[in-house]
Amino acid sequence: MRITCPNCHALYEVPATELSRPRRLRCGACGHGWAYAPAAAEAPSGPDKTMRLAQETSRPPARPVPAFWLVLLAVLLALGLLVLERQAVMRLIPASGRVFRALGLG
Repeated sequence: MRITCPNCHALYEVPATELSRPRRLRCGACGHGWAYAPAAAEAPSGPDKTMRLAQETSRPPARPVPAFWLVLLAVLLALGLLVLERQAVMRLIPASGRVFRALGLG
């Protein structure tokens, strides 16, 4: 019988004989405890469906780098490049000379 942790959704395959009566269960992945009642049990699935075992879900997922930091890095690099290459920028965009002079970089 397939049991799912209500907190982290880890899946477990438990023999039906172990779940014939109400009992307290604890998730091996997150440690969450909950009361199990046979009437609330999920229907057994066919053997053709694959299931992730608790061992596969015991590791927390890798956190992606937040997009905010990537955008901030790109903006800072672009500003640094504009300051370092301001002479070339002023040749290409003459009006930018006023901006650089106002910032004390002209």
